Amino acid sequence: MSFTDVLWLKFKFVIIRKVLPSIIYLLCSPLPRQKQRILIIKADGIGDYLLFRNFLHFLKGSQKYKHHQFYLTVNQSSARLAKYLDGDIISTFFTYSEGFFLKWELIGLLWKLQRTRFDTVIYPNYSRSFQVDWLVRNLSVKNKIGVDGDCVNETAVLKNEGNRYYSELLDVGTLPLHEFERNKQIVELIASEKCFLTGPIIAKSELDIIDHGDIIIFPGASTEEKKWPVSYFYALCSRIYTTLGAGIVVAPGKGEAFGKTAVDLNIPADLFRVADNLSLEELCTLIGGAALLVSGDTVAVHIAAALNVPVVCICKGDLYGRFVPYPSGVFDKVCCVLPRNVSPQYLDYSSWSPAKIADVDGEDVFDAVSNVWAQKKEKYTK
Repeated sequence: MSFTDVLWLKFKFVIIRKVLPSIIYLLCSPLPRQKQRILIIKADGIGDYLLFRNFLHFLKGSQKYKHHQFYLTVNQSSARLAKYLDGDIISTFFTYSEGFFLKWELIGLLWKLQRTRFDTVIYPNYSRSFQVDWLVRNLSVKNKIGVDGDCVNETAVLKNEGNRYYSELLDVGTLPLHEFERNKQIVELIASEKCFLTGPIIAKSELDIIDHGDIIIFPGASTEEKKWPVSYFYALCSRIYTTLGAGIVVAPGKGEAFGKTAVDLNIPADLFRVADNLSLEELCTLIGGAALLVSGDTVAVHIAAALNVPVVCICKGDLYGRFVPYPSGVFDKVCCVLPRNVSPQYLDYSSWSPAKIADVDGEDVFDAVSNVWAQKKEKYTK
């Protein structure tokens, strides 16, 4: 990077992170706050949103907040699905991305939020991001509620600095909990009211679901470290097709040429059907009508859980117990298949596993699929 580039970045940092926020604050401060406007910031991934979204409805219906207008800042990746599922209770959606750090979009978002003049902002994440903490700091809001959680997404120094930006920090302890249960714990403190939700739910009536009874294969993942090799998925599809006789639909992530690679490798055309370029709503509809989902540790697992569809999850044990597997009291139909050299008892709720996803044995995955498929067939033949 040249000296000129370094100077430009420093200039952008000062303008975006210091100067313009101060100007926006001065321009918006004279505007009166709206006492019953609440901003909730849920700006992490799609899976995180699905494990939280039902609590938006709980908060909206609570005695404390039932007369308030709800506004939501959501990650760009989740925005369309959030609007589709929860647009009935959210007055306005604002979109956010971690990539806003030194971009003008951050200033655009801050301007929109400041001029809406909220009375309360809630950042309900147990693992906060300092960039969101910074956003909260720069909002002229009377009540700023956050969670005194862990340091998975930021250093202890930044977390302690961010703690200072909130008027109220919720203490939920350090006992390891699945993310759904942790969210429940947090919203009960926010609302001062008991929540009786037992698991994530997407009502099938919200989608045009047709029960097709196929096995859905979702080979994509957010990072390469979570992707089971494509060749392993082909071998799995072949075993399922020849041994179980089940219909198979492969739903690759956007930009993944799963079907094209199959042609290149002379994979039989009738082995599976490819449903590519699906929107999140379409993916939900496809999974909702399935007999079983086979997926890595990614958003598809949480879609299936919310739609009560059994899952075989191929994972290496990252943050084990926080997102997968689900506790039986929340959702008891997720079977996690780990590498044979990995024992769940040695996995850490707050750490990443040193294992490799390619070490998950295809025979173990097929056995898990066979067991679930047998149970489904037994149910349908009774």
